Amino acid sequence: MTLNCSGTLQYASGYGSAATAYGVRAFVKFNGKGTLSNQILRGVSSVTDNGTGRYRVNFSFTMPDAHYAVVGSACITVNSEKAVIYAHRHGSPTTTNCYISTGDGSFADCAIVTVGFIR
Repeated sequence: MTLNCSGTLQYASGYGSAATAYGVRAFVKFNGKGTLSNQILRGVSSVTDNGTGRYRVNFSFTMPDAHYAVVGSACITVNSEKAVIYAHRHGSPTTTNCYISTGDGSFADCAIVTVGFIR
C-alpha cells in the first residue's frame, strides 16, 4: 500500500499495478414502512420520504462529483421478501443528495433498506 502526497491511498490489486482505493463515503439503514424509523446515518444528514418506495438521501458533506456508486439491499418484510433498490430512478444524482426507490416490480415501502455510496 502507498499513500501519496495528494492523499490518494493505493494498493496492489493483484493485476500488476497499484490502484486507487475508493471507500464508502456514506451509509444509511432505515425502516421505510410508514414513518421512517430505526435510522443509522453515517455521512448522511437525513432521509426524506417522497412517497411509497421513494426516498431522497441527503449527504452531510459534498461529494467530489456525482459519479459515485450506489449499492444496497432492501427487504419488504423483516424476515423475507427481497426487493430491489433503484438509484436515481426519479431524480438525477447530485453532489449533495441521491434519490433511491425500492420495490418488487412496482414501488413498495420496505422494512429494511440499506444503502452505501462509494466514491
